[in-house]
Amino acid sequence: MSNKAMKSFILLFLFGISFVGIGQNKTKKATKVVPTKVFTKSYGLITATNTSLLGGASFRITKTTNDLIFGKTSSHYFNAELVNFKNSKENSTQTSAGGRNTYGKLNYFFVFRPEYGREINLFKRNDSEGIGLNAIVAVGPSFGIQKPFYIIWDDGKQGGQKFSVPFNPVLYSDDSRIVGADAIYKGILESKIINGIHLKTALNFDISTFRENASGIEIGLNTEVFTRRPEIMAYSKSPSFYFAPYLTLYFGTKKSK
Repeated sequence: MSNKAMKSFILLFLFGISFVGIGQNKTKKATKVVPTKVFTKSYGLITATNTSLLGGASFRITKTTNDLIFGKTSSHYFNAELVNFKNSKENSTQTSAGGRNTYGKLNYFFVFRPEYGREINLFKRNDSEGIGLNAIVAVGPSFGIQKPFYIIWDDGKQGGQKFSVPFNPVLYSDDSRIVGADAIYKGILESKIINGIHLKTALNFDISTFRENASGIEIGLNTEVFTRRPEIMAYSKSPSFYFAPYLTLYFGTKKSK
């Protein structure tokens, strides 16, 4: 990762931390109000510029606090998500044997992100109509799981056998003998962990149709850095530093006190 990229990430990370910290300090000076306590629990489907169309899933919990941030009601924001990174050169094609394979793929790269932050209510929606708007800043660790990509290989001999093997560009370069990709869970015990850290900034559009319903769209930018490059493709390097716009569709329930 370049020095420029590292400096950019550090500045964004410090901004996220200071944003949450400033909010905490503001609450000491702001006039205390007692907002309606709202507890939400929701599930989401994620797509991002560094994933496929259905790139992952999330689970989040928010809980209203008594704190005001810049005079606005805020909530604790807890979120955990699992996404499947893609290299821009990945291309799944049909093999001569009728299966599917991504030629040159060395590993899957899944990323698990637990995070904590604040959700600030910018515009509050009515109970039964309108759209609410919230701003989100959250930070947390990133745990990259690099799992070998297994293919089914035909040994090419008459009456020969087919083997499940991790793809190797030297040993298995003849794509005509690749039957297809093996199951996604194959080789899970051979996974390697690549640690990282991330900062998320987003806008949440609350479009819930019922009082107990929590549904909407979260649109934002995930900034992430890993300690080393993930090895996803044999013939294309993957970066260790990402700026990735993303979109999450979420749905769940909420309770008011």
